[in-house]
Amino acid sequence: MPHEGVLFDMRAPSRGVFGRFGDRTVTTTDRPHHLYLAQFVDGAALLAGHSLPKGAGVIEIGISGILTNRLKALNLSFPKTAGIGWTIMRKASVPDRAGAAKTESDFKTQAMAQGATSLGQEFFVMDIGKADALFTALSPALGLTLRVDGARP
Repeated sequence: MPHEGVLFDMRAPSRGVFGRFGDRTVTTTDRPHHLYLAQFVDGAALLAGHSLPKGAGVIEIGISGILTNRLKALNLSFPKTAGIGWTIMRKASVPDRAGAAKTESDFKTQAMAQGATSLGQEFFVMDIGKADALFTALSPALGLTLRVDGARP
């Protein structure tokens, strides 16, 4: 004969489905991130919703810890047989997420000042040459030492 009762009375935290109770400690470690510039190569006018000026394209500026996973996520809704999707044009390694976020924000601000049209958040219609030059100008050059005193190491 089955035992009848309320679920609350039947389960105890040590035997229940909800796991252990108590204090927990979590440690997160920041790691290098990639700042990337992606372009929607084929069908950009469809994505933008209008025809694009010559030399312009739909671009995305973003940050990712694992760039291959981000590219898969960007292209998830496009069938492989369609032949359209995002490609990574440029990438730069940044030591931490805060530095990458600042560079991304600077890119967005300067892109708008240079005549880019925002499609929302990190997506823009912009001249591809200008986008590439802006990304290069803002990207950190890690490991590069500039000598201004003329002395040789």
